[in-house]
Amino acid sequence: MLEGYDGSDTLLGDNDPEEQPAQENYEEPTEPAITLHALTGWTAPKTMRIAARIGSHDVIILIDSGSTHNFISERIANLLRLLVVPTKTFTVRFANGENLRCQGQFEEVQVDLQGTIFSLTFYSLPLIGLDVVLGIQWLELLGSVVCDWKQLTMEFLWENQTKKLIGIDGQDIRAASL
Repeated sequence: MLEGYDGSDTLLGDNDPEEQPAQENYEEPTEPAITLHALTGWTAPKTMRIAARIGSHDVIILIDSGSTHNFISERIANLLRLLVVPTKTFTVRFANGENLRCQGQFEEVQVDLQGTIFSLTFYSLPLIGLDVVLGIQWLELLGSVVCDWKQLTMEFLWENQTKKLIGIDGQDIRAASL
C-alpha cells in the first residue's frame, strides 16, 4: 500500500482541459480524474489491459472506466515523437498529496487496438507500468459494450461490425511505486 494513501482510487485535477466529450446521459465531472490503478499499472475490477500498437511500436493499454480522459505516458509520447498541441496546464493530484502536471495534448493519434484503428486525443502523464490509459472519453465512443471479466474480453459494435478485444492476464503485474 502506498504511504499516505487514503483508500480512494480516484485522482482529481485542478483545472479542466479545454475539450470535453459530450453525451446526453453522462454528466462529465468538472475536473479530470484518473484512478490510482491507471497511474501505477495495477488492474482492478473496472479495468482491463490489452496489447495494441501506435505507429510501429507495441504498447500496453489499460482500459479504465474510472478515468475520465485518455492519457499517454510521457515516455511513449516522446518515443513516438507525437506533436504536442499546447493546452492549459492542469494538475492531477495523487491521493497522497503528490501532484502530476499535464502540459499538453496529442490529437488524432492513430491507435491500432487489435485490428481496429481509432483516432484519439490523449493527455500526457508520467504513467508507470503501462503506456496508455483509455478512459470514459474513449468508452463513450463505443456505446454498448459487453465485457467478460473472467475471459478478459470486450465486444462492441464499431462501423457496423462486431469487434472483440482480448485482454492480457494480470498475473504478471509487478508492484509499482511513485
